[in-house]
Amino acid sequence: MGPIDQFAVTFVGDHLRRDAQAAIVLSTGSRNAGAGRVEVIRVGRRSFVLHSSPASHVIDALRCVAAGGEYVDPALAALLSEDADASRLAQLSPREDQILGLLSEGLTGQAIALRLFLSPETVRTHVRNATTKLGAKTRVQAVALLVRSRDQGSAAIAAIG
Repeated sequence: MGPIDQFAVTFVGDHLRRDAQAAIVLSTGSRNAGAGRVEVIRVGRRSFVLHSSPASHVIDALRCVAAGGEYVDPALAALLSEDADASRLAQLSPREDQILGLLSEGLTGQAIALRLFLSPETVRTHVRNATTKLGAKTRVQAVALLVRSRDQGSAAIAAIG
């Protein structure tokens, strides 16, 4: 995060602590939606528009904030969605994570119970708790979130290495 981004994070955070209802719209001179911009959004914001956004997005953001709403540039929405998934996954217990991982490998609940020396009901409870924590509607969706997260992590490591 560059110095301007750090300034924005500090400014927004300080200002919102003084006035939580402040109508703040940020526009960045940067043309990418990097981590600094996501950090500004995490601190608290009413609206965020990228410099590269079309004028219609800026106008939409201003109207939305003036009406008391929030607006996030569509280019940032995907980054925030990934961040939210990672945050929910961090809430899983090690056992819940392990069991979803085994489901992703194709094991049944019964097979997981035998492998981990648990009762099938305990496995079902872990799956149900993990599904709830992830905000998933089904265990398939919960497993998909876990797999997608692990795939993104592997891609990030490959890009660094």
